[in-house]
Amino acid sequence: MGATTTMLTVERLQEGDEDKAQVVAGRLCGSFGGHDKLARFLSDDNNFLLVGYLDDKPVGYALAYRLERIDARSPMMYLHELDVATEYHRQGVGRALLNELKQICAEQHLSKLFVMTTRSNVPAVNLFESAGGVASSPDDVVYRFKHFD
Repeated sequence: MGATTTMLTVERLQEGDEDKAQVVAGRLCGSFGGHDKLARFLSDDNNFLLVGYLDDKPVGYALAYRLERIDARSPMMYLHELDVATEYHRQGVGRALLNELKQICAEQHLSKLFVMTTRSNVPAVNLFESAGGVASSPDDVVYRFKHFD
């Protein structure tokens, strides 16, 4: 019996791909929001939803935003979320998504790509460091504000 070959591809979902995005969300994270919300997100050129497929089956995604900066010569990319289905970890899906995002950054002449994670998220730290990412500071702290009154 011969070995099976799997094909890994990455696609950027854009306006009109709302149904594809719903399939990805259902498989990987539950929901990206309703159809109208997805349509608005995907129609904005500053928003990026990349999907990793193995043999046409969605197994991971990256959600990122191009950010304009008043103090920089060119925009930067913020990788908000990169998720791969557990059973597909360590099969190159996360790296393929990250590499595609880095390629987009190069093509659009962005100043940098950044992502936040925790040291305890060892798979993420390993991926980002092996892909050339450098922690900007060992003492970075992220604060969240949920109440605005």
